Amino acid sequence: MEQPVNVLVVDDSAFMRLTITHLIERCPNLKVVGTARDGVDAVEKAKRLNPDVITMDVDMPKLDGIAAVRALLAQRWRPIVMLSARTEAGTAVTLEALTAGAVECFLKTELLRQDAPEELVSHFHQTLLSVARRDQPSHPRGRTLQAGPIGMEPTGGGQAETGGPIRLVVIGCSTGGPPALSAVLPQLPADFSAPILVLQHMPAGFTKPLAERLGKQCRLPVHHVEGGERLRDGHIYIAQAGQQTYVEADTDSLRLAVRAEASVETRYRPSVDVTLLSLPPTIRPHVLAVIMTGMGNDGLRGCQQLKAVGGRVMAEAPETCAVYGMPRAVVEAGLADAQLPLPRIADGILNFVSAGR
Repeated sequence: MEQPVNVLVVDDSAFMRLTITHLIERCPNLKVVGTARDGVDAVEKAKRLNPDVITMDVDMPKLDGIAAVRALLAQRWRPIVMLSARTEAGTAVTLEALTAGAVECFLKTELLRQDAPEELVSHFHQTLLSVARRDQPSHPRGRTLQAGPIGMEPTGGGQAETGGPIRLVVIGCSTGGPPALSAVLPQLPADFSAPILVLQHMPAGFTKPLAERLGKQCRLPVHHVEGGERLRDGHIYIAQAGQQTYVEADTDSLRLAVRAEASVETRYRPSVDVTLLSLPPTIRPHVLAVIMTGMGNDGLRGCQQLKAVGGRVMAEAPETCAVYGMPRAVVEAGLADAQLPLPRIADGILNFVSAGR
């Protein structure tokens, strides 16, 4: 029988610690081995109890969420899931914690209410299990497919020949995505020759601050998608959380549209599949999809369509993923032209874009 995943719950409210503990232990594969009332207590308890995963409050005395995350990660790497309030201050600290290395966030107002959707609770449980186990593949870690020239052979069977120059880069990520984006996007040069559209799974309200933070780190202009934007070369667009982002043809350019409804069945908003499947047929052979760390298989259907007409797909290698779910899906389907660890993804993107010039 598989051993349960041990969880440390950190919150300054005794009521919240009890509520979160009860919620976690609704899953038989999760066990709360301890609770901590503040960041200082969390650092001491983590050292003593050695939990597999930690849930972290944002606003606490002595050490707040971000300071506690930094202290814990300096102690040793372990997955930390933030539980945030829907406030401006809570969002800012949570985003900073995610950028510092926390792997995921949930809104307390949604997760801990009595009528919380079972799908959300199940997703929370699965997140704790996945980040603790990292969902790593059974094959030896470190297997890397090199990013080669545009004419390289596809990795899967039956795909069309590779298309022409890359005119759009679409990046999809979920759990562990914010620090991964902070590692990749600032490496891209100011003269980058294609638009970049980023689909990051996050609660509503978090992607605008994410775009603002990335805008301070990157050499390229960063925009939060509100709808109606024309895609411009050398600009980064962060899709809006809580909505779906569609790419539409507009005379001689591409325009972004934001809608509540999804064109295909999906639990994610934004969904990588919705965006990739919305691409006009004329642009699909000229798209590079980059699938990075995250749970599930969002992006698989869209990448299948891209590869069928000559588009390209890159996946993050397992050794740098917080959760090897989304990249694994495209690799195991034979769709990845390249699989690279996080420090080499920016160079891989540049290789694909420059190869078609």
